[in-house]
Amino acid sequence: MFAGVSRLEKDVSFSHFAFASAMAKPNLIRDLSELLNLGSKQKPWVSGQVGIETGSRRIAEKYMRGKAAPFRPQEWPELVLEAHKLLRENHWVPCSTLIMGFPDETASDVVETIELVESLREYKSLIVPLFFVPIGTMQGERFFRAKDMLPEHWMLLAACMKHDFRWVTELARDHFRKNPLQGFLIKGFIIRLMERKLKPYIQLMEQGENPSE
Repeated sequence: MFAGVSRLEKDVSFSHFAFASAMAKPNLIRDLSELLNLGSKQKPWVSGQVGIETGSRRIAEKYMRGKAAPFRPQEWPELVLEAHKLLRENHWVPCSTLIMGFPDETASDVVETIELVESLREYKSLIVPLFFVPIGTMQGERFFRAKDMLPEHWMLLAACMKHDFRWVTELARDHFRKNPLQGFLIKGFIIRLMERKLKPYIQLMEQGENPSE
């Protein structure tokens, strides 16, 4: 379930975990949260990297059957949403990845992923989109590049950025709770500046346009 645990200044974070594993053993999540005293002033939450990868049931069925186990791939979007509910209740903050450009991914597949990202808006988390890289059993496939992006891919990127800007200020506040001045500079200046500068580009991407053009 957990790929590793790191400690830094008495803080604990899990390097990786899985949504399916969390939902298969929800009591373990609750027990770990109690053990770590999560939700306290000293430790408001714990984080870890986890893969959403797609919101498409078709893609999950074709490429992610093992990732969804012991649940069915067709349940993947609902599984991810329910996992976020469980994690929020227990003060876990997922840092999730998405994969853009699965082989034979269609516009409809990407729209399903956008819908999943938007359904996660109220859950404190970060979502990071990545380009498909052919590794393992998929080594023969093509790398996905920016020139391959459909309008829906740009819309997905915009949805992820909007989600992250919604939560990054609060996460920065908690992360820098031991250094309020540093936290103030980062959340009050750097993050807001980035959001203001990127807003016009996000608006273009929401319309399915390549902002570099």
